[in-house]
Amino acid sequence: MDHSKRRTLLALLALPAGCTIEPLAPLVTSVGDGKLSSTPTRPPAIGQTWRYKKFNFYNSQLLDTVQERLSAIEAQRLNIERQSAQGVQLASEIHSHWGLVKQDPYWDNLQTYDEPLAIWPTDLSLGVTQSINTNYQSDQSSFKHWINVQTRVMAQERIALSCGTFETFKIEKLIRLDAPDGLKTNLFRQDTIWFAPQVGRWVVRETNGQFVKASRKSSLAYEDHFRWELESWS
Repeated sequence: MDHSKRRTLLALLALPAGCTIEPLAPLVTSVGDGKLSSTPTRPPAIGQTWRYKKFNFYNSQLLDTVQERLSAIEAQRLNIERQSAQGVQLASEIHSHWGLVKQDPYWDNLQTYDEPLAIWPTDLSLGVTQSINTNYQSDQSSFKHWINVQTRVMAQERIALSCGTFETFKIEKLIRLDAPDGLKTNLFRQDTIWFAPQVGRWVVRETNGQFVKASRKSSLAYEDHFRWELESWS
């Protein structure tokens, strides 16, 4: 059994007995048309919006629907405002340049990086890799913590969603970092996006992580596993 399947099984077994468990269905993808390399990426513009559904990967629960809007474009600062379906204003996603994130709200703690990290690389040729070491600050701490991100362009895939079918680059990030709370060691995360140039942003994103509990070095634990799927865009 491969590691991802084993992790999913362990997470499902940890749920209370009697729960109806329906893991999130696999993405509907196929081989891309091979023409993405010549497809220009839609440039950012104030007022562009993206609406994403946020799912729990393990049980298919719809956790939220998040509305995002590009609200400001300034020198080395592009601000994406985010609002929950419940009307709660969420932390913004901030880019230094389009595609280079300075403030990332997609993890359990807000992260602000010393050196902006590429959500999607400038060079989208298949097989291209990139490794960045930098530091980040968490909203839980004023201290800086180490982070390493290894990015690889994995494939060109056509992906079918409720709002349409998109030609995408599948981009995988393997992330190692020091946890801000000191309760996690050997923290490792995986962040996979399907980036659609016509949308100017990712249309699907999956995040998950694992770590060793600091008090029990042999105790492997898992972070939440989420998937975001584009519902609409403008």
